[in-house]
Amino acid sequence: MRANYWSTTRTSRRRILGGTATAGVGLAALGLVGCGDDDGGGDGGGSPTPLPNSTPRPTETAQPKRGGILRLAGGPLQANIDVHSVVGNQMYHYISNFLVRYKPDGTFEGDLAAALPEVTDGGMTLIFKLRPDVVWQKRAPVNGRKLDAEDIVKTFMRIKDPATASPRRANYDVVDSITATDSLTAVFKLKRPSAGLLAAMADQYDSVVPKEYFGVPNAITKAEHVVGTGPYELTEYSVGKGFKLRRRADGYWKPNTAWIDGIDYTDINAEGAPVVNALRSGQTDAGQITPEELAAFKADKNFQVITFVGNSRDVVQLNHKKAPYTDPRVRKAIFLALERRRVYETVFGGLGAIGGPVTPAATFWALPEKELETLPGYRKDREADLKDARALLVSAGLGNGYSDTIRTVSRAQVNEVNDLTVSALKKIGFEFKVDDVGTDFGPLIKFESERDYNIATSVKQSGIDPDLQLNLYHQTGGSRNYTDYSDAEMDKRLQAQSVEFDTNKRREMVYEIQRLLIKDPGPGWIGSRGGAIAVRKTVHNYTFFNWADDYHKAEDMWLDT
Repeated sequence: MRANYWSTTRTSRRRILGGTATAGVGLAALGLVGCGDDDGGGDGGGSPTPLPNSTPRPTETAQPKRGGILRLAGGPLQANIDVHSVVGNQMYHYISNFLVRYKPDGTFEGDLAAALPEVTDGGMTLIFKLRPDVVWQKRAPVNGRKLDAEDIVKTFMRIKDPATASPRRANYDVVDSITATDSLTAVFKLKRPSAGLLAAMADQYDSVVPKEYFGVPNAITKAEHVVGTGPYELTEYSVGKGFKLRRRADGYWKPNTAWIDGIDYTDINAEGAPVVNALRSGQTDAGQITPEELAAFKADKNFQVITFVGNSRDVVQLNHKKAPYTDPRVRKAIFLALERRRVYETVFGGLGAIGGPVTPAATFWALPEKELETLPGYRKDREADLKDARALLVSAGLGNGYSDTIRTVSRAQVNEVNDLTVSALKKIGFEFKVDDVGTDFGPLIKFESERDYNIATSVKQSGIDPDLQLNLYHQTGGSRNYTDYSDAEMDKRLQAQSVEFDTNKRREMVYEIQRLLIKDPGPGWIGSRGGAIAVRKTVHNYTFFNWADDYHKAEDMWLDT
């Protein structure tokens, strides 16, 4: 039985323009706290719905020109440059290819695969036929040889290998085995059908690497170790300074692509004013700007401005195994009291959107805003939510208030979201002492993963697929279920949607899951952050995707020189 399960999903990449990896600044840094891979929108045949604050990408009609260096600035760059364990470096969008990738409209297509897989055994077997014309860059250890199926096998085995420490390892728990049946055929055998597996494979950092790197400790630690099948080669990489990419000397195997000569990226280790200054002084061609600068850049004839709602989600984590958060009434009271709209109106200057268990950036899967606004916790009638919250606390025996410590981190404005959380929960009788763990997400993630917290304000990134939106955070034992939310009936629902390949049926199942998770919350989802990108008008086809999936930028972008 052959099935093309994934081609009917229409997502909103042309309309929902994300910036999580566009200029290497701002939300891109939040790759430290999660992983993401795609987005959604549309209805399998209709028109996608634009998000609040999003701006459509201009349609290019001019003939591309070859030449020029794209200048980017941002940071901070990380010392770790292994694509499978790194969590925030966009250079691989130019260096590598995926097995499959997203098209600009959000549907899937083969990249190194010649086409989408043949699906047999009721969804238990995926057969990928590879393109015969793919050639590795002329660097050790591959030295310009052809891609073969063992490269695919070893790449995904490497991601699954605990020694790699890939943040995306759990995405492939469903994979039972991967084999090469000939030099151009890779076969994935699954433990169960997985409607979301292609979304995982198209993840921004699941690039294919040489088979020679499998099982080799510290295989990718220096610039000379970075090798791909993509159009650009890494020539320099220095934390605190930047990196340089140049078009591969032997030519890219895809004709009429890769128009620019290279990319110069400056690590300025800052956001906001330094990026704006670099834009205005002509040192960089694209960058994330602050809400305060939005009007000025829109009025500047030298720039186009793109606004977006991205996939970075603010959240209040509640440890379900620590009293009083063991009581579902307490959890629901906190969920009701969160001031979601105020977070995006104040902390993020009006750029962002309230959201539930599925980010509003995933317009195909997220509950429609009109319905969301009718549900407790998201109603515009704040007093009604606060009244219900106080009643729940009274019934839980906390009518006289409660004191606790809330953990947070002073990075990416998470501490500012935390300030509003503390203020909001004070209105229902909670008094919180703030434990700020510093400017690095690492300690906060460690506290969460080890359950060494009672309540915490954090931020996560999620891929578009419901498995990545829902299962990781709500399935019993899910790899990012730091709250230890557990419900046997919900587990059944989560698994059922995961194996439903009819897109519209699956969406209705996902809608109902969200309604139930709002009724009985796990994490206290607040919503998704937005932002704005200014791009010099000399840059054409600069791609903006919600899900940090800018691969097409490497091939299609060109410059006026």
